[in-house]
Amino acid sequence: MKYAKLKGLAGVAITDHNKFDGIFEALHLAKREGLLLVPGMEIVTNKGDIIGLFLKEEVTKQNFKDAIRDIKRQGGLAVLPHPYKRTNEITSSMLDEIDLIEVFNARGERSSMSDCNVKAQELALNSGKAISAGSDAHFLREIGRGCVDVQTVSNIQELKHELKTNQVKRIVYRQSSAHIEVLSQIVKFYKLRDLNILKNLTLKFLNSVKKDAY
Repeated sequence: MKYAKLKGLAGVAITDHNKFDGIFEALHLAKREGLLLVPGMEIVTNKGDIIGLFLKEEVTKQNFKDAIRDIKRQGGLAVLPHPYKRTNEITSSMLDEIDLIEVFNARGERSSMSDCNVKAQELALNSGKAISAGSDAHFLREIGRGCVDVQTVSNIQELKHELKTNQVKRIVYRQSSAHIEVLSQIVKFYKLRDLNILKNLTLKFLNSVKKDAY
């Protein structure tokens, strides 16, 4: 929260993978720093990741439609994050269910998918969906790399209304470095104690750092 304040943000959304329990401590800290906090989750479903914003409790459903139904039952907004980093096909029925499309993901642009964010913007435009952006931050230095600029809001409900009615004025963005994403994968598989994947990821990390240096 202190870092977000230092970066000049008015608020943040926390969307841990399949976890919600950190939100309660975060709400207290956000209030202390004078920030708006959007409680959320990134949920792994049978149709790929889905983000729930403005949640009141954990979403436990893993079926795409059931998870979205649970998000909306709580009065939340369902976001399709990084649509072209997913392996599942995006169908019209999926688009019917969601509220927003993430048109910029700070980890979205890679050599293998260099038009990832552009395609997401086209998807939102063609489907008429409201838009969002995300830092996809796993480390402090990534916070604020993907932001939305809305009208001045004083509370969470006003912010939700601005997003739902597509009142985003602009997207503020800065791409994350490739080696940062690899580093987050190293952390993940270190926790899982998968030594073979760790070895391969470490080599990939060193190569990506070398490329970023050039």
